[in-house]
Amino acid sequence: MTDQSKTILEYLNAQARPYNSSDIYLNLKQTIPKAQIQKILLELKDKELITGKQYGKQWIFAPKYAPVEEEEVVNNEELEFKLQELKNINRTGEKYLQKLKNIPTLEEAEKQIVELQVEIDRIQKEINELKDTDTNIDPKIEQTYGGLKKEWVKRRRMFYNFFDQLCESKSPKELKQELELEFDQDHGVNVNDY
Repeated sequence: MTDQSKTILEYLNAQARPYNSSDIYLNLKQTIPKAQIQKILLELKDKELITGKQYGKQWIFAPKYAPVEEEEVVNNEELEFKLQELKNINRTGEKYLQKLKNIPTLEEAEKQIVELQVEIDRIQKEINELKDTDTNIDPKIEQTYGGLKKEWVKRRRMFYNFFDQLCESKSPKELKQELELEFDQDHGVNVNDY
């Protein structure tokens, strides 16, 4: 094999893509005559060192690749599996990183604590002011409230009297369940609290 043949073969293998003789002539900076390049490419094709195909009047040449062996296919599958595992690990790491980014830094947390303490102090001050103020209730409201409370006590007493009369034939508990009644004390309501 001549030096020119070696140069062309090395060039094709290094580029690892198809070329025609004109492209090779230009890419090799016209160091080898174009007719010589065409002749060398056809010889290399005949020796099965490269592949070539004719399209119309023009030949396209490409480096010959070794057939993929079964071991390489298995190795490729292993690499794909490892790649998938690494992607999963990366995804997990990204989620953890995002979680860490959402947690405030020590300085931010201290600043938030100070802000919240100021807010707590302000609210506590308002609560104390409200406790200390003397609540002046309008006498009309107080009178209306007193009347409504008396009415409630009166009606409650009337109900219990009526209920006691109904209970002469049954126990109060049975009658209460049968009529599905609910009393104030069932809900913790006491008239004296109001």
